[in-house]
Amino acid sequence: TGVPHGHDFILVGLPSPAPNSTKAQLIQRWCSLVEFSPTMAVFNADQWFSDQGERLIASMNERAAMLHDLVSDYVNQLPRDPQLAVLAKIVGGASLARRSTVAQAEAVAAEARASLEIFLSGDWACSSLFGRTLLNNAFQLSDPLRFPLNDPHLKVVFESGISLVMNVMELGYDSRGWRLAMEMNRRPMGTTVASCMERFAAR
Repeated sequence: TGVPHGHDFILVGLPSPAPNSTKAQLIQRWCSLVEFSPTMAVFNADQWFSDQGERLIASMNERAAMLHDLVSDYVNQLPRDPQLAVLAKIVGGASLARRSTVAQAEAVAAEARASLEIFLSGDWACSSLFGRTLLNNAFQLSDPLRFPLNDPHLKVVFESGISLVMNVMELGYDSRGWRLAMEMNRRPMGTTVASCMERFAAR
């Protein structure tokens, strides 16, 4: 298939997290699953959580409303984004890339909003590399006056959360596995395994 060993994988058959799982428990679940990856396991996720988890969760809670505003600003810019067609193709394949700018922007916006909700919930095993990339884009393109990265909570969320996890996921997923998540066969991952694998195989 040309896929390097340990790349672009999904985990199936795992017990679902308890319905009342806390954000910390869900992030720790992600940490334990990182260890299954021959490529991502070079990152010591358990030690990272021990060192930074409590502070990160506090900052996520403190800036949740601001993060929603940040992503809203980003999706409002999507119709004018020169990379919109590229992003739309990742979301919905060539057929979406041929549709109107409005349709493309709506599809990418839905992906960005869903990715933020997954991030804030802590259920990162259901997050795709593409979703994390959209959140990273939202930060990079945000208004520095409204969303200053010298804000201590935003700085922690970006550096110890979104950016760090995107870099970790890049160790295990590449351009053929943009839409894959470690546990994409359960909610809150919206895409079914079958439909995503069809797009994955078609690229």
